[in-house]
Amino acid sequence: MKRRMICLLLALAALTGLLVPAYAAGEPAGSPEAAAEAPDSSPDPAPPEEPAGPSGWQKEDGKWYWYENGEKLTAQWITDGSSTYYVDSAGVMRTGWFTVDGVYYYASKSGTLQTGWLKSGRSWYYLDPETGAMAEDGIYAIGGKEYLFAASGAMRTGWISLGGGDYRYADKSGALIRDAWIKSGKSWYYLQADGLMARDGTFSVDGKEYLFTASGAMRTGWISLGGGDYRYADKSGALIRDAWIKSGGKSYYLKSDGLMARSEAVDRYWVNGSGAWVGTWNSECGMYDHTTVYVSNAGKIHRTSDCSGMKHWSSMTLARALSRGYKLCQKCF
Repeated sequence: MKRRMICLLLALAALTGLLVPAYAAGEPAGSPEAAAEAPDSSPDPAPPEEPAGPSGWQKEDGKWYWYENGEKLTAQWITDGSSTYYVDSAGVMRTGWFTVDGVYYYASKSGTLQTGWLKSGRSWYYLDPETGAMAEDGIYAIGGKEYLFAASGAMRTGWISLGGGDYRYADKSGALIRDAWIKSGKSWYYLQADGLMARDGTFSVDGKEYLFTASGAMRTGWISLGGGDYRYADKSGALIRDAWIKSGGKSYYLKSDGLMARSEAVDRYWVNGSGAWVGTWNSECGMYDHTTVYVSNAGKIHRTSDCSGMKHWSSMTLARALSRGYKLCQKCF
């Protein structure tokens, strides 16, 4: 019994020695073992951050919105990849026509901003290739040609009134025409180098002259200038100068100023008051062959009807008398 008690005390003493702290057993305070046992004085770690809100496109009640870290963006342009979009003041992605600061833009059904040519309804529109802004109310140079757009942005074609009687013309493609003839309806018109329609006057085109009415239609044929004066334009519309023309079976002469000659001589020819050629100069007789002469029964041609020795006479033109073989009266010629 005494021996058992001694063994128990020895075992208890050994166990107590194992639980003594290292520094109590002579370990230096700065040793790694001591540091490992020192209490941790560092601050507690920060709590984990809550997950950020949604970013990118979000569909709500059938409409699309753009979020950045949970914040809905409004009234601004959005760039997503290579495409541009616009969200309005409510944050809704816009499609179709919309305005920003008074400027019109167009977005497809997917919301992508459109640029270049666009057909909407029955009209064509042009959207700036850089900004997408709609061209409106003016003339724009596009691809080396000019186009005119209404205040609504619709491209104009055909005749375009500029006010004050001035007009320009755009073909079916919308390109404005300069320095060319166009045919509209049954008439021809000329667009000058500045694009304005020629009207109410004479204009020079490629070295020839053309006359246009107040409505701009090119004139052809006889053109009355008032006061009995006339000019003449051939089928192409070119005004004639210094030349004979045939009209209605008769010959007429257009002088160097373009006016029709009338009641005057043209070289060896005579034109009457209506401008028609009626006679040719006969140098032997000293008169035009359309001049009225008097012929006697003796077969003589007289200048006057009271030439001595002529009892019976008749009148005709010199040309006709000569063609019938009558001879000149030596007293008269």
